[in-house]
Amino acid sequence: MNNETQYESIFDAEAAWIEVWKKSEGKPNMFYKHSDLVKWYEKNLEISAETALLYKTAPQRSQLWFDARKNRITLSTAGYHLGYSKYNSPAQQNVDVVWKKDKPTNTAMYHGTVFEDLGVHYSTKHASERLFPMQLVKQETPGLIINSKVPWFGGSVDSYMEYKLGDQKVSVAIEQKCPFNKSFYWCVNAVHVLQAVGNAILTGADWAMYSQYCTSQSRHFWYKPDVEWFSERLAELRNIYFTTVLPALYLKSMGCLQEGSLIPHIKITLPTKDIPKLDETTSEDEDDVQT
Repeated sequence: MNNETQYESIFDAEAAWIEVWKKSEGKPNMFYKHSDLVKWYEKNLEISAETALLYKTAPQRSQLWFDARKNRITLSTAGYHLGYSKYNSPAQQNVDVVWKKDKPTNTAMYHGTVFEDLGVHYSTKHASERLFPMQLVKQETPGLIINSKVPWFGGSVDSYMEYKLGDQKVSVAIEQKCPFNKSFYWCVNAVHVLQAVGNAILTGADWAMYSQYCTSQSRHFWYKPDVEWFSERLAELRNIYFTTVLPALYLKSMGCLQEGSLIPHIKITLPTKDIPKLDETTSEDEDDVQT
């Protein structure tokens, strides 16, 4: 991925917003101070370029890859956060980030994982035929890609390819889906289009390819990354993260979040000794009654 900087203006703008957020006073609330939230963000989310490279080179579905995804919104679920699917509500998706659920949990997800490599094979074949006579000179499957300027966000591309003919170069990022059957997601789905375009931007690819493979049939859709459109989507995700997800993550770390939800609670510590009882016969609130 030699051209990752061609979309760097998107992440520069987000980094500038984060710096303003850090210096702001934040909205007052009864659960935490804004400065505490900033400190937690810096400690648990900000990463160095070296750590970003470590996550990027970690094999997908390895323990390090799963660990890197914790506390972050990733492209695989970004569309759900924005309400692009009737199958996953934005509210539930926010809960899933805080109480992370990452591994395949149903037959359809397991099917997609098992057949992904075969789908990528057909997608690579299609790309090579379309870009002929350019030659495939590089293909890799990176781990979790995180731009260190926007550490709360990341994505994993299913395959990144570079083609070359003379001095001409073209790079393609593949987002591969293998539906359980054609009645499920055998369509151009907005969730997956956002994922495909986002992966192209994270890897610096010239083209995003959203591919589907099901029952020995494959389909491929090509998209030229739209910087303005993706910047707007990223800003929407950032607002969700900093107003809902991040405060919940902080409260969870402090033990002040109800398990499996984003509802905070206050811990009340009762005194260990018995509370002395008020002597009713000497209450100062009683009025003297004369007969």
